[in-house]
Amino acid sequence: DLTFASLRGNIATRLERIPPGGAIVMAAAALDRLGLAPPVAEVLDPALMLPQVAQGAIAVECRAADRATAGLLGAIDDGPARLCVTAERAYLARLGGGCDLPVGAHATVGPDGDLRVEALLASLDGRIMLRSAATGPAESARELGAGLADELLAAGGRAVMAEAGTVLP
Repeated sequence: DLTFASLRGNIATRLERIPPGGAIVMAAAALDRLGLAPPVAEVLDPALMLPQVAQGAIAVECRAADRATAGLLGAIDDGPARLCVTAERAYLARLGGGCDLPVGAHATVGPDGDLRVEALLASLDGRIMLRSAATGPAESARELGAGLADELLAAGGRAVMAEAGTVLP
């Protein structure tokens, strides 16, 4: 009973486009950071719907040669979050996908320090849904993400990607 449509624009624009009686799916972290509090009908559990890669993450960049700034930024680095984003982005990079491809990934660092990555690849029409997970040492974040992409590609994802017109790297 749902209709999915592309929704572009910044957060304020997206919120303005909600039709009467309608709803949109957004990263709650983004709304929280901006101090926006639109009515939330439901917070979706990743077990139900995996988010797009690196949803809610904030990145700060500086020039590679600027050691002083890099040292200052180290104070705000969230190591576990960085590992999660690294795994999720490695998954997406292996697929060669962008924001239009129906993919999702969600990584978490467990109490034992291991990284768990869940990933999804779906056809544009939702007929095919491939989902898998992997757990391993957090230091292997990139390999875990890329490995999940390889697994899903081998399980029928290549055909899904071809149908979507996405060329694999």
